[in-house]
Amino acid sequence: MMSDPAILGVGVGRSTDDRSQAGLVIYVDKDVSSNPIPAQIDGVRTKVIRTDRFRAYGWGKQSEERPVCSRGPESKR
Repeated sequence: MMSDPAILGVGVGRSTDDRSQAGLVIYVDKDVSSNPIPAQIDGVRTKVIRTDRFRAYGWGKQSEERPVCSRGPESKR
């Protein structure tokens, strides 16, 4: 499946038609044509989401210290 250049990723979620069942969520590049995706793969329902390409920001970088948004009781005013 991942050999199809239009498929960006696959995840596990709830089936659309039976929310008590698991389903494969297949993310497809909305700007690229893909091969047909079956309604089920190995008995597991599929859900196709057409979307923009994913972008990861700051992956692998050390986190930066961020300022505190609010003051707790220990802070001086």
